[in-house]
Amino acid sequence: MHIDLRFLTLIAALFLGASGPVYSNYQIVSPTFAKQIAQPTITSLHQDSMRNLWIGTQEGLYKFDGSTLFRFQEARSKEGKVFFSDIRGISESNTGDILVAAYGIGLVSISLKNHAATIVSHSTNFDLTNITSVSKDETSQNWITTRTNVFKLKGTSKLVQVRTDALEQRNSFEIVSITHTQTGNTFIGGSFGLAKFFVSGNSFEKLSTAEIEQQIVAISEGPENSVIVADRTGQISKLSPDFGSTISRIELPEKYDIHIAKLLWIDNTLFVLTNKGIYIFASNLKLAEVIRAENTSLGNDSVMALLKTDSELWIGTYQGLYAATKIEMELHSAQSSGIHPEVLAFTKDSSGELWIGTYNGLFRLDESGFHERFDKGHQNALTDHRIMTLTTIGESIWVGYQEHGIDLIDTNSGFVERPLPTSSKSLAVTSILQSNSGHIWIATYNSGLYLLSNGVLVRDLSIDDASVTLVKEVSDGEIYAVSEKHIYRLSKDMSEFQVVDIKFDGLESAPRILALQSGAGGDLYIGTKDHGLFYVKFESDSESLSAMARAISKENSNTTAYSIEIDDLGRIWTATQKGILLFSPDKTPLRHFLVKDGLQGNDFNFAASFKDDDGNLYFGGVNGYNKIFPQDVSTEIKSPQLRVTSIKSQAIDVQTNFGSEKAEVHLKHDDMFIMFKFSVLDYIAHDSYEYRYRLLGLQEEWVYSGRDHSATYTNLPAGGYRFEIQATNLEGTWSTESSIVRVNVATAPWRTWWAYSCYLILILGVLGILRKLYDAISMKNKALEYAHEMSVAANLAENEMSEHLEFQRERSDAISSHFDERLKLQSDSAPISQSDCHTQSWLIASSLRVLDMYFSKVPMQRAVDLQRFVELAIGDICDSRKLKRTNVVSINKVEPLCIPFEQTPPMTVALYRSIWGSLSLVGKLETTDFFLEVDSNISEYMSGNSTFRACSSVAPVNPDLSTDFQLSALGDLDNAIGGLCEITFDPNQQKLEIHVFGPKPRVH
Repeated sequence: MHIDLRFLTLIAALFLGASGPVYSNYQIVSPTFAKQIAQPTITSLHQDSMRNLWIGTQEGLYKFDGSTLFRFQEARSKEGKVFFSDIRGISESNTGDILVAAYGIGLVSISLKNHAATIVSHSTNFDLTNITSVSKDETSQNWITTRTNVFKLKGTSKLVQVRTDALEQRNSFEIVSITHTQTGNTFIGGSFGLAKFFVSGNSFEKLSTAEIEQQIVAISEGPENSVIVADRTGQISKLSPDFGSTISRIELPEKYDIHIAKLLWIDNTLFVLTNKGIYIFASNLKLAEVIRAENTSLGNDSVMALLKTDSELWIGTYQGLYAATKIEMELHSAQSSGIHPEVLAFTKDSSGELWIGTYNGLFRLDESGFHERFDKGHQNALTDHRIMTLTTIGESIWVGYQEHGIDLIDTNSGFVERPLPTSSKSLAVTSILQSNSGHIWIATYNSGLYLLSNGVLVRDLSIDDASVTLVKEVSDGEIYAVSEKHIYRLSKDMSEFQVVDIKFDGLESAPRILALQSGAGGDLYIGTKDHGLFYVKFESDSESLSAMARAISKENSNTTAYSIEIDDLGRIWTATQKGILLFSPDKTPLRHFLVKDGLQGNDFNFAASFKDDDGNLYFGGVNGYNKIFPQDVSTEIKSPQLRVTSIKSQAIDVQTNFGSEKAEVHLKHDDMFIMFKFSVLDYIAHDSYEYRYRLLGLQEEWVYSGRDHSATYTNLPAGGYRFEIQATNLEGTWSTESSIVRVNVATAPWRTWWAYSCYLILILGVLGILRKLYDAISMKNKALEYAHEMSVAANLAENEMSEHLEFQRERSDAISSHFDERLKLQSDSAPISQSDCHTQSWLIASSLRVLDMYFSKVPMQRAVDLQRFVELAIGDICDSRKLKRTNVVSINKVEPLCIPFEQTPPMTVALYRSIWGSLSLVGKLETTDFFLEVDSNISEYMSGNSTFRACSSVAPVNPDLSTDFQLSALGDLDNAIGGLCEITFDPNQQKLEIHVFGPKPRVH
């Protein structure tokens, strides 16, 4: 007997119908930084004015600023450092400090700027060691509660006790809960019931409500100024604004063993924190959803704290911190749907019910939202539980296995059969396609591509690749087969598959191909491993087998595209190892979906996607699957809210909250470094953003830091700078807005204008002193120089005077010697006979007269130039002989050498006599023109041989000479020089030569 699957599903739905929704509207994730929290029991949560997240645990306090998790365990007090651990509450003071209720210690104040922690309660007279909470009302008044007292904090450290003596005081008196309403009221609850604060008496007074007699464990504001309270039995009541009656009771599904920790009224929604999860009630106080470990990823049902931020709910449990976000898609996981997490395939049968293939069996989702496993409860068991692909053909579901071929399931009867020959049982089936022509194509991972026609299974031999991962018919009827490296297209006559030569832009070799999908306008989308998504544009009716594939998004070029779907709006959805990427029809990035958006996980499985006839999309991954309604998904790209979280230098270490507004920081001249830390205000996916920064004034180019949250600069010169940061959004696009911090580096005191002015004055003063010193030294040097010059001049004058005196002495001696020689010569030359007396005396006197004439023309000389003397002698003899000087042509060959004074008289007398003798014949000749040649060879005389010649004639020849006269003259010369004379006469040339031998004369 065949059992209808729909009947079984209906029974399951009736049996489980009371359990509420099968999937949650919240996605629960554990942020990565939560793993750094040493103690997992979260007792309190708070977000400060600077958007930091504060987490209180049983073993300390933590602060997360988006990039760094700080831990606080000690505070300063009068006694020194005090360690605190058990955190019962967190609030913020009017001065911006964080107030922490640390049980066993008291009230701790933490500065947001420098993280300095101080115990406030030690400066008061009140004992706050059993502190239980710290909170702030609508007027920014901080309230502190202990187990038995209530205080108000005035200023930063003054505590004012609020009276509670009007309440019932019993041994078990205890204050358990406090709340503040938007209308300005403050309520406390505990063993005494419910009490309200009255300003007039600075006291709490009990509210008498007959319906509430049990101990109050939680209080919250409710709708329409009502108050919601919970007692220790788990009963929740809504009280009227005047507290005269109970408006309604709020029932929890669980009746027993439930403990309510807190009540929170947030955005017209009531959150009830219990030891069995979070119960969420709508504004009409009807139960909307339950968040617990069995239907979400919440790690523990004991919820102790809840914080609502702009986009998340932060949940503190007994075993860790979690974040919940509203999702825009359905999430089906093992916790929420009971399905095996490894989802690999989808199809819908002819009745519209969804079938899901997993790595551990086949499931069906009926209209009531429940999954049913197709297993041995049916008449036939499936051949394998590792399902790779599903395809609906008629009333049957074709199931392809990882190793055991194909099963066919009749959806009406549930009967399973094997449609292929026994030889095909080892096929690893990856894809099944029934084409428009009715042919069934089967792609396998180990045996290539097969065609099933009329019950006959035939392998297509036109494809050489044994591993065919996909066979697909695109919108225009073309059939493609995909292997890891090639794409094949079936020819028009269906005779063979032909390789499509696709060049991938920017890649040297073809990447591994994982997905193929067709779009509008003939576009073909190709998903690759590690290189992202490409598209190929084929012209309509084109039979070309070559094309260029271009990358759709360079920002996501390192992703692996496992599957591709095109929605009814033409948008491209791509499942990757980093979430789902959504692109517009013109390939513009629209959105990047992550776990926080409701995905089963960031990693998806190969070919695990499906689009149903209603346009809904399904994507399977390692933790279940998602059903997406494309028309309901927002595609608005939000620019990341970027901020500078802290600035640290050598002199400062401050926590900041600088966003897009311009901030400013000042550095001292001796600050050697400055470090910026920054983060996007997304505490769940903060590691999915990338950053770039620059410091204008030092660099113009952006520095790409990847996912690093910090930037450091060292040794900045004095001046003004502008630090800019940008971040990508989740789609990988850089934001156009920058977070800006102006940095002013002070000039060193020795480099300021007044310092330079002092330097100038100092330099001018030093230059003035140096100038005066220089002038003094210069004057001294000049005086010394003048003294030296005067001394030198004096020495020179003295030397010149000495030389002049010496010269005069020598000249006087020379003249004296000259005249001595002259007198001696005169006495020696006195004629022996009377006939020669007149002539010889006259010649000696005449030669001496010519010598005196010579000295008169060249005074101050101590020697006689014989050549010049000859000229003077010739002139004198011509005058005395009354001869015209123009008629005598003289040739003076006497060497121009100077003879000392003491030797000149006898030599000049000899010369004069010789010349006179030569010219004595002139008057006897008839001609009027005469030649006179006078020669001497002093060089030979200096070597011991001297020659004097004198001759005259009409022609340059020697006439007859008076031998006696000549000999007499030469005799005088011989006697004068004290040597021997040799006289030679050449009759052929009429030339008389006289050679004198004797001592060499001194020649100057």
